[in-house]
Amino acid sequence: MIEIRLRKCRLFLTEEEVEHLLKHDPELWETALRRGKVVMRARQRSERQRREGEKHG
Repeated sequence: MIEIRLRKCRLFLTEEEVEHLLKHDPELWETALRRGKVVMRARQRSERQRREGEKHG
């Protein structure tokens, strides 16, 4: 289940439902993939920095 928080409600969709919605808008699919890569890289960088700080701290 994927939870999507909006201002006044929360949506709960299955992975299949999200894929179905995204198939109707390939540009949105590409944007979401690019955004995901950026977010994952930032998390990895942050985690590396945190671990390096623990080693030196």
